[in-house]
Amino acid sequence: MPLAPLQIYLSQNVLMLFAYALLLCLRSVSSRLRCALSYRHQLHCAYWLLAASVLAPVVAALFGHHDFLPATAQIWSAPSLQAATAAASGSRGATVSLTSTGTQLRLDLLMWGASTICASGLAIALMLLLVGAGSTRRLIAGANLIRKRGALRILASPAASVPFSFWRPGRFFIVVPVSLLTRPEDLRIALRHEAQHHRQGDTWLLYGLGLVRGAFFLNPALHLLGTCVQELQEFACDEAVISRHPLTARRYCDCLLWVAENALAQRLPPICMPMVCMPVVKQKPPALDRPRTMLGRRIQTLLLAPKRRLHACIVVTLQLTAVAMLLAASVALAGTVQDRRISAAEALEMASIARRDTSFPIVVNAEVVAEINRLVGTPDGRAYMRESLRRMRAHQELVAQKLDRGGLPAELLAVPLVESGYRNRPEDGNPGHGAGIWMFIRPTAQAMGLAVDDSHDDRLSPALETDSAVRFLSGLMREFGDWNLALLAYNAGSAFVHGSIHEAGTRDAFELTQRGYEHDPHYLARVMATIIVMKPCISATHHRARTACVASW
Repeated sequence: MPLAPLQIYLSQNVLMLFAYALLLCLRSVSSRLRCALSYRHQLHCAYWLLAASVLAPVVAALFGHHDFLPATAQIWSAPSLQAATAAASGSRGATVSLTSTGTQLRLDLLMWGASTICASGLAIALMLLLVGAGSTRRLIAGANLIRKRGALRILASPAASVPFSFWRPGRFFIVVPVSLLTRPEDLRIALRHEAQHHRQGDTWLLYGLGLVRGAFFLNPALHLLGTCVQELQEFACDEAVISRHPLTARRYCDCLLWVAENALAQRLPPICMPMVCMPVVKQKPPALDRPRTMLGRRIQTLLLAPKRRLHACIVVTLQLTAVAMLLAASVALAGTVQDRRISAAEALEMASIARRDTSFPIVVNAEVVAEINRLVGTPDGRAYMRESLRRMRAHQELVAQKLDRGGLPAELLAVPLVESGYRNRPEDGNPGHGAGIWMFIRPTAQAMGLAVDDSHDDRLSPALETDSAVRFLSGLMREFGDWNLALLAYNAGSAFVHGSIHEAGTRDAFELTQRGYEHDPHYLARVMATIIVMKPCISATHHRARTACVASW
């Protein structure tokens, strides 16, 4: 289950909140300056921030990231080492661990939920856009063509109560109410206003904004950002019309008010941009209060517009700074989620290193890869290996010497690591449980000549128990002639392994485990994974090298 799509989707949602906050800060700073930032530049900045919040996580996922911040979540492809029950039941799905709280969530469920939400929202948004396109087709069919110039079509419709514009591939449309034809000056203002929407690209960007709204419809920050963009589109349009044409702000506001007062409640398709979004509310708000409607804010903005604007260099600097801050946030977010899983190819590479200078049969299969991930891809697995390797340093020389004298491979140092984590554990009162670093159960220890009674336990002597373990493993190897079968017998017993071979008709130890012939689930795969992970540390002959290997965990 790939992590990248989920990480990208979550990062995009968070970055949209950052984008909205940055846009608010930019607008707040602009409103307090004597030379304000034009609304056209504010709109461009909003577009850049929205695009960066959607695309930056994709770029971070494609080109990788650096760990600028500590990871707050880790992803792995096996249950936690502590979840023995889940492992035994075969629940080996990828899991997300929030290291700050210890919460664990199934990655496949998160992926399913995120993909369902995103796909459903996109499907609904696309359906609304298609329905809107069909509605505009009916509007065009019932309207009269006033003027045709290139790709632009100007129409008068008896069904329209407010001027609006929309774009369809290859065509730009402006639709005005028939009643506006009797007011030539207001008609010119309305046409200039809607033409400016086309010139700014607002009409075709509505399609992209609609799809983004659908994909992230549960994110309130996106709706706030969308409202802010919609407001800036109108402000930038009003600003451009007044600056481009010999028109006073008061006359422009009179036209807006007339259009609003004569407009009826009309539900336009989502791909249309009306000149006025809602009828004016006939009430007198206090002069210094912020108007509640967008029309009121537009009129207030036009009448109180500053006379001077910021220099182009300062504008570019502010826009680049805002986008750079969002990109930095994207990189930081990418570092907060780390995928610690080991792929099959990486496991094979690790195994090739472990096979150097040894004849021990090191096997890599799906089960071994899963166990490697349990050891290196989980917070508690890495902690277990780190502490076990640290404790192993106290016993490594003793155990390695005894294995060498018995003619056994050094890879068997992994057995005590799996059995006890090199803790010299006493028996817990249950005769069926083991003790010592090799975790011999009482019958096995006594059969190997160790004294075990209520007053004394030779298993707690690492030297004595290791001698017995060497003899025991040597005997199992002579009995089965295969180290994998010998390790399986070490855990489950010789009689059990012989019976399994007879029933299954195979001497392949891993095939036996896959058919359920094992005592502890995944024991053989866990030993093999431990050998692969541990080998670089036991191969380091210098004390400082071994210490660095352990510290790397």
